Amino acid sequence: LIQKSRLDRKPKTMKLHLASTALLLSAGFAPTLSKTLRRNEARNLAERRLASCLAGTSFSKTLTGPITHGEIREAVSELMTQAGEACAGTDLDSELLLLLGETSAALSTAEAVNAALQAEIDAAREKAVLPFWKVTRMGDQFDREFMNGGSDWNDQYELVSDGQTFHVLADDADIIADYVQLAASQPIQFPDYLTNFADCTLGTVMCCHVADRQGDAAGSCAAGEECVDADPISNTDICHSDMENAPVSNRVQRGLAVYDLDRDANNAEGSVNCHGFAWGDNVDYAGNLLFDVAFKKSLMDKGYVKNVPGAPMCGCIEQMPVVEYADCTDITSVTETYTVSADAEGLLSVDMSSDVTYGSCGGVGGLADHYKTINTDNTGAIDSHIVGQGGCSGAVEEKLSIYGYTRSEFEIVSVQSLPEGERTVRVTFNTKPSAGAADISKYNIYVSGTSEALGLSHGIDYIDRDYIDLITVDPPVVGVSYQLETIQDISSRVAPMVKVDTGFTMAVTETKWDAITIGNSYIWGQIETPPNYSREYMSISSPEITNIIFENNGRAHGSQTGWGASYEEK
Repeated sequence: LIQKSRLDRKPKTMKLHLASTALLLSAGFAPTLSKTLRRNEARNLAERRLASCLAGTSFSKTLTGPITHGEIREAVSELMTQAGEACAGTDLDSELLLLLGETSAALSTAEAVNAALQAEIDAAREKAVLPFWKVTRMGDQFDREFMNGGSDWNDQYELVSDGQTFHVLADDADIIADYVQLAASQPIQFPDYLTNFADCTLGTVMCCHVADRQGDAAGSCAAGEECVDADPISNTDICHSDMENAPVSNRVQRGLAVYDLDRDANNAEGSVNCHGFAWGDNVDYAGNLLFDVAFKKSLMDKGYVKNVPGAPMCGCIEQMPVVEYADCTDITSVTETYTVSADAEGLLSVDMSSDVTYGSCGGVGGLADHYKTINTDNTGAIDSHIVGQGGCSGAVEEKLSIYGYTRSEFEIVSVQSLPEGERTVRVTFNTKPSAGAADISKYNIYVSGTSEALGLSHGIDYIDRDYIDLITVDPPVVGVSYQLETIQDISSRVAPMVKVDTGFTMAVTETKWDAITIGNSYIWGQIETPPNYSREYMSISSPEITNIIFENNGRAHGSQTGWGASYEEK
């Protein structure tokens, strides 16, 4: 290099060559040298007649990984034994030194040779890893937009026109099909350089899709149909999405989207399908799992696309919406194979390939259960992200409370039997119940401590009242204790997502009633004796009169006790 630079009279070039060579040699291991320099070293060795005893044999040895330098030493030792006289008297470390193409004194010890062999193994693994950008070959910006729910792969859907089908995924994203086999035969880089996957503290990734772009049986778009507004098969409920967790994907610094229930008590987000993975000990194959879940299973096999608003389509679970459930894919087995060989120039070469098998995680809890299985020392960490069936209500209330919001309450405040001999049980709520609250299929009235039911005939809704009446087949028996039980959810009229849950019970209270005549009205009223009062009082409210409390004056009027108005509230 020095002689060449002098002849060229380019001292700057000389300095650059010398500096580069010094940098390459400073590490002391052959894998850090360029391939060209290593081959030059091998030629120099040949010129000095320091040839490997295995040179020219072009040997190849297959080893099942994981391996260390020890397996390579054993393989080369076995080959030297098989070579017989050609390797007789040759020291193993000396032979390995020649195979590595080294003459450095720093590699004269067994420890240094072992380190160089391990570096070869590490280089083989690094060489085998498929860069993630090659999956789409569209560039980082496309990959980022796709994982956020954008790009034409997400935005386009199958169209049928004049007997022809357009935007077929098998054509638009055919490159994915090309890499399915590679995903089963070599490691794929995990793209932690994309913000969606930059900080997966829990080692878990989830994808949630809200649309189906492909005509098949995997969603609501059938073969031959136009997949306009088609839905995936729903497998979860979305609770809420905190936009602050993924500001780059959401393009806002903060915000909160709540998806628990709409006004009709239906899941506000519609059909959503969530699917994820947790890698545990398979950290070297996290990129393979991402390819299988995001590209193969979700996109190509099912045609599932688009993100839940307020969250990425795929990302670390810390950036994703809080959900009740997610399907799960795992790597069920990995076999790594290392091929140790020497080329015609006598240089050692190590290559690696993999056999990767994917499968369902199993278990009824999907991704949450799998996470807990492989993270036994921190099982609860996943619970704030996947809350389980029916967990959205509590998760939303907890989140809203941070901002000072509380969910309105809806409850039954009393259950009373009306006048003796009548067949009416009045159920009173703290606010107006929804239409249909008097449906008798939602209730059961039974004798306390038994399964003996008091049959229900029908119910009466009152649009402007906070109570309903349940009409029984037979009157409740005086002196017998009854219980009311809800056997379906009962919703509030103002906020139908707020409910009295199935399984709520309350004792039926016996009440004392009497009636008075006001004008042409014959009105029943409930009789009560307030604390510290000796007389009975009856409270009456009806559309025809104001709220009036009547005091028992002790006088009889036919079959009725005499009542006189003592208080009137306008």
